[in-house]
Amino acid sequence: MRKLMIAALLCALAVSAQAVTFTWGATKVAFDGSQLKSSTAVTGYLIYLGNNSLASTYTLSADSTVDSVVSSIGTQVNSKNKTSAVAKLAGEWDFNYSDGYENNKGNFAMLLVYQGDKTYYNLTSGTLTLQGGNDADIENAIAAVNPSDGTFSFSYSTAGESNKLSKGGGWTVAVPEPSTAALALAGLALLIKRRRA
Repeated sequence: MRKLMIAALLCALAVSAQAVTFTWGATKVAFDGSQLKSSTAVTGYLIYLGNNSLASTYTLSADSTVDSVVSSIGTQVNSKNKTSAVAKLAGEWDFNYSDGYENNKGNFAMLLVYQGDKTYYNLTSGTLTLQGGNDADIENAIAAVNPSDGTFSFSYSTAGESNKLSKGGGWTVAVPEPSTAALALAGLALLIKRRRA
């Protein structure tokens, strides 16, 4: 029984030893001219694009959700909430190369989401590719090597309302639905008409 438990433990350690860690993030995260220090209002999403690059723009609408925006870009593999005291947002993603990720192949992007009075989206200006890592070789007792860290670049300007999310375009919020704006204008017109009467 004891030998069986030791064998199970060694097997579990061998499996866990094959995972490598990719440290990813963004620095000096800011909104409206102020750095977001120790803020839980901002979340970063690490997105796998495969061999694709970022499109120039992605569609953004009033009924867009974080999940729908992320899935329009690629596949979410990790997320991190809350910046540090120096406005850095960094995550650690554990994975195995045997899952289909390769060095020097496959691109990753990062999306920042800020929950203020509205939901603002900010897409990195470029992609990163895994480099320099390898899974552990248990048979030959070769230790796993983590890939190089990845720091994404952003514009922290406020792009405002748009129906397009642009790479490197700054904080963007979806435009309100036309029906909402039309109802607001109709209500305002009725109010003015009532005051005149």
